[in-house]
Amino acid sequence: MSDADMGERKRNRKRGREEERDMNQHNPWLQKLGFSTPRKSSLDMTKSAMKPTVLSWLIDTGTVQENEEVFPFNVTEVRGMIKREGIFCACCNKVFTAADFLIHGGRDGDRPYENIYASRTHDSLLSYLAEAWNKPGELELHRSNNIETQSTADDLHDDACMICADGGDLLCCEKCNSTYHQACMGMKDVPEGSWYCPYCVCKVCANPANKDDDLLTCPQCEKKYHWECHVEMQDRRNFDLNVISQTPFCDRSCKEVYDKLTRDMVGKRNELDEGFSWTLLHRWSDGFGMFIGDTYLRTMCHSKLGVARSLMEECFEPIKDRYTGIKVIPSVVYNCGSNFKRLDFGGFYTAVLEKDDEIITVASLRIHGTKLAEMPFIATSEAQRSKGMCKKLMVAIESALYNLNIENIVIPSVPERTENWIEGYGFHHLHASMKREIMLHNTLTFHDSVRLQKILRTPRRHRPSGTFPFIFFHKFFELLHFFI
Repeated sequence: MSDADMGERKRNRKRGREEERDMNQHNPWLQKLGFSTPRKSSLDMTKSAMKPTVLSWLIDTGTVQENEEVFPFNVTEVRGMIKREGIFCACCNKVFTAADFLIHGGRDGDRPYENIYASRTHDSLLSYLAEAWNKPGELELHRSNNIETQSTADDLHDDACMICADGGDLLCCEKCNSTYHQACMGMKDVPEGSWYCPYCVCKVCANPANKDDDLLTCPQCEKKYHWECHVEMQDRRNFDLNVISQTPFCDRSCKEVYDKLTRDMVGKRNELDEGFSWTLLHRWSDGFGMFIGDTYLRTMCHSKLGVARSLMEECFEPIKDRYTGIKVIPSVVYNCGSNFKRLDFGGFYTAVLEKDDEIITVASLRIHGTKLAEMPFIATSEAQRSKGMCKKLMVAIESALYNLNIENIVIPSVPERTENWIEGYGFHHLHASMKREIMLHNTLTFHDSVRLQKILRTPRRHRPSGTFPFIFFHKFFELLHFFI
């Protein structure tokens, strides 16, 4: 091999920085993850025993005071006081949900936070929710995670592998800042010359962008594709190219998933048995993803995300990415983007289980096309644990994914909890085909965690339109010298 070739190969590799770990002795599992884990205060432990509700979130943000007087719109004879668990009515000495308090005042229970007002200001609770969402402390958690590299100016790449989230000897993408371990990609040899990661090549032909044609990005699976490849594949399946040209999606299946998520599911309450319900949440804003035109729906969606974030943070020790220091939990719950693909959480949704305005269980969910969905976090409030709440939300999530034609769900498990997921929830260790699939996607994992999968539906005999996994796998892994 020539000196020029050796130089080219070295240019595509980097050595990750030594891992800087600030760990406490009380949590050995998080020590292995390499996360910073300060101990919770007694105040945090006291708060975790309280019901997580939208009203408790309003109080915690300092937007309203506990015991503040409220009344139903256009009703003068009924007064209540804001409590963490609901609205207390003095006349009957009872705590109501927001909707039931409105009904108690002679109104229907529709859009309660829009129709309950504070006596002090005569502003609706909905306006207080919007104010809480836009407080500086909250806004700081919503922003995109733009990472500035801490190495030399010539090194703009990530310090952690996209697949395993660990550092070390890394292979660098020629086009973006993503890095991979050679072993994680199943590569025999380091490729000579320029190398492109799975997110910088066309999902159809596995080639990078042409000189005169940039790759387009699918809003759902976030994979890239050549427009010519896209049109050619659709034309083979006899689709109306006039319709296809109006959408940026890589294939019809991604468009169907995206439309169902954004139009039919986000913010919509799904009733379950015994008074429970579950809702899928997502942070929407102008210029970021889609925009929910209904102000009430959008505000409630964001407010419940605030509660979900608080619940997650009370259930887990603080989790920081060990290379960049970003806070992982709020970034996932608030689906924050990033200039680093590994830390781009923009595709995440949050599922919440509720009863009587109390948010009980929270799970983070991201869908990568119809082949794969991931769920890195699920948490239940302390007062509701060991009551089957996690199972109840999992059943709802799996049913929703099945209806979206998603074939598999993947989770990262703490090693000592692996058997519980296998025996209690029907998960199993990754199949070889799923390991190869994960190589092609940005999935959230933790150092030393065990990935598990659950099959939700068997693969279709004919894949959704425009998806050609066998062509892509063969071409891409041929380029990587893939071996089993």
